Amino acid sequence: MAKPVLSSIDIFDASIGGRINFQIYTSNTEIKSYEYEIYSGSNFILSHSGESSDLSYNSNTGYSFAIVPNEKLKNQSSNYSIRVRVKLSSEDTFGTYSSLMTFYCKSRPVLSFNGLTPTGENTFETSSIIFELKYSYVSSENELLKNYKYQLYNADKILLDESDMYYGSISNSFSVYNLENGNKYFIRGIGETRNGYELDTGFYLVKIGYSGRDNTFALNATNNKDNGCIDITSHFISVTGVPNGEFSYVQSDDGNYYIDLTNRTSVTYSIPSTYKELHDFDIKLFTKSSSPNELATLVWQNDSYNVVGRIKLNTRKFTDRDSDSNLTYAIFQLFVNEKQYLIIQSNYLENHDSSKVVLIDLALRDKLFDIHINSIN
Repeated sequence: MAKPVLSSIDIFDASIGGRINFQIYTSNTEIKSYEYEIYSGSNFILSHSGESSDLSYNSNTGYSFAIVPNEKLKNQSSNYSIRVRVKLSSEDTFGTYSSLMTFYCKSRPVLSFNGLTPTGENTFETSSIIFELKYSYVSSENELLKNYKYQLYNADKILLDESDMYYGSISNSFSVYNLENGNKYFIRGIGETRNGYELDTGFYLVKIGYSGRDNTFALNATNNKDNGCIDITSHFISVTGVPNGEFSYVQSDDGNYYIDLTNRTSVTYSIPSTYKELHDFDIKLFTKSSSPNELATLVWQNDSYNVVGRIKLNTRKFTDRDSDSNLTYAIFQLFVNEKQYLIIQSNYLENHDSSKVVLIDLALRDKLFDIHINSIN
């Protein structure tokens, strides 16, 4: 009597059905019929018998049969198990059941982009865009995301750029720069779930269309002929940081002075309320990775909005990553009228030497924020 050997089973949606593959190792491999039983834990769920005509055969994968939708088999968080036995043409009774093989039935999650439509054009009036993926799944089934990455293509769907492979839930966005006016691009996200669903957003069409801008200079010179001089004006503003607690200054080995924030003090920078709109800016912070979590707070308000931005630096290990390294990264949180509006995360520094300085670069360009960190020797 032949004992079937089950192959690993791909996750499938119970409302759609799946396929089961098995091999038998015997000189007489002609199968007359087969039978399987499915369990959830120790609870019997269902059984089914089929004829040889219901089986498919492949020289590489062996025999296979379909599990069709059944009201007793439902999508759930926990796994099922199945065992199979066959009756050979030379035998009158079924042989021994195979060993149990586990499998999962869950709805296929969806990977998409926040704020973008998968059909038609997504038009941006800027040369820089921050893309962010969105992961949707049935919470009761708990099919979590294992990894994901971003990909940027040109109009001919030739890959131009892609992100690192990120692991765990979506916490990383993807920033692209210098997109050419009038051109079309495609943005795509791919990923995999914990139990093996391969996900693909497909190609989202992005069109870049913005009008030309007047040149803006840091310094403007105006001829003052009445007084026989040149008037120099600038759009630079000076913003003084104010610590929110006890602090001191320390001199490092490089001769520069740093503010000591190790007692959980942070520094607040208030932009004058006379500026009614936030324009492009670039903020650079130099810090040690042993500094406290929150480093700086930006505050700005006008008649309608109260805007608060917080810059944080973290170092930690991620249990859902293959690497066991300590990863240092920056986070920028933006709050508008006391509600979180935006959160973005920088790149990672792997096993960063805490004795070295970290440069945090926060930039606002064309109404889009980006944050990046580098190690300074």
